[in-house]
Amino acid sequence: MSNLFEEVKSDMLSTLVKYPMRPLPESELDTLYDKYDEEELFAAMQFLIARGMMDPRAVYETNDGFYIDPDRLMLTAEGYENAAGDKLGYKISGVTVKLHSNTFQHLDSIIKSSNLKEEDKEKLLAELKEKGAEHILTRCIDLTLSNAKTAGVMLMQYLQNM
Repeated sequence: MSNLFEEVKSDMLSTLVKYPMRPLPESELDTLYDKYDEEELFAAMQFLIARGMMDPRAVYETNDGFYIDPDRLMLTAEGYENAAGDKLGYKISGVTVKLHSNTFQHLDSIIKSSNLKEEDKEKLLAELKEKGAEHILTRCIDLTLSNAKTAGVMLMQYLQNM
């Protein structure tokens, strides 16, 4: 996907999410039309509709072209949750993990003693300071789960060395 498509889609979502379960005000739609051409906006809307994030009746096609129904130009409940970070889903299915007070320092020392390039270490340390230990650990868990085979081998090595 092109960078422009991603930009239009992101801008569309960030605009729509400001109006949960309400149609987008025409002034906001006008602002989007000022920034992007009609074809780019329709492509982004069709994508959001195809993903179930936007009311499918918001855009319709006739022999004359595509049209927007302003009264239907809104995110679905699913679309809103995705765009807003699914805070409700996290509350319902989330698990709270408590970190020891020294976790930040421990991660800091692990990064500093790793065999990464200095620039990579600096980048990780900056992210650790900016976003916190919870963010870094969450990313580690995500990467581990998405690379389960490699993670399993590493876990077995760890257990053997205990």
